[in-house]
Amino acid sequence: MAAEFQSERERNLWLFDSFEGLPRPSPQDKLINDIFGLGSMAAYKGMMASAESEVLKKLASINFPRHRTKIKKGWVKDTISSGELPTQIAFAYIDLDFYDPIKRCASFRR
Repeated sequence: MAAEFQSERERNLWLFDSFEGLPRPSPQDKLINDIFGLGSMAAYKGMMASAESEVLKKLASINFPRHRTKIKKGWVKDTISSGELPTQIAFAYIDLDFYDPIKRCASFRR
C-alpha cells in the first residue's frame, strides 16, 4: 500500500496497531476457523504480533519516507478517538479480527 502512494508527497501513511497481537476475546467472539489449532479463542490472545521495528524496516526497504509515517500504537478503543488523527482519508484498510474493535471502527464518528 505504501508503495502505491509513495510519490504523492503530501500523503502520510497512518498505521494503527497494538503491535501486541490479538487482544483478549470477548464473549461475543467465537472460534470459527482454528487456523493455528489452539482449540479456544482465549488461546489466540497475543497471536499474530508484529514488532513496530519490523514494520518500519519493511517501509524503509521500499524507501518510504519515515517522516510521512504516522504510527498510533495501542488498542482500537484507545487510538481511534484520541491524540493526533488524520483529517482526510484517501484509502482505509481495516483488518480486525474481534467483535469489539470491529464495532468501534464501524460506529466511529468524528
